[in-house]
Amino acid sequence: MTHQGDGHFSSTLLDSNGNRAGTDSLLANIVGPFDGSRAIQAKSGQHVIDVSASGPWTITIEQPRPASAPATTRFDGNSQAATDFFELSRGLKTFYMTHQGSGHFGVHLLNKDGSRVGTESLLANDVGAFDGSKAIRIPKEDIYLLQVDADGPWTIQVE
Repeated sequence: MTHQGDGHFSSTLLDSNGNRAGTDSLLANIVGPFDGSRAIQAKSGQHVIDVSASGPWTITIEQPRPASAPATTRFDGNSQAATDFFELSRGLKTFYMTHQGSGHFGVHLLNKDGSRVGTESLLANDVGAFDGSKAIRIPKEDIYLLQVDADGPWTIQVE
């Protein structure tokens, strides 16, 4: 998603009845220019995206079905983003995270289908600068991705 206006930009995924399409249906809610992404799991069927914008915007929708992914262990960005897919082996992993923004910083670990990984999927949920880590048990060797909500530079290292 991109937004080139100086004011408010929001986008929400709705089902064919006009209801929010799940708990993660708010795709963006930002003031000012924006270039970011959001990974969500949605039920099959027809959907619409409700957009409110103060300037030109674009939204591209993809439905990836990865059969393989690299064993990437480092990610970085400057705003809200769904990372590239990566493979994790089963077992205890530690996620080291930094954020240099002043707003919300949240990180969720998602399965390759966009659903949250069990009750431990929330890796970070803070406001402002952040430098911390969280260890979680990965249930099975598989393909994953991270959904990062941030308003400034961030890094994530997986060990």
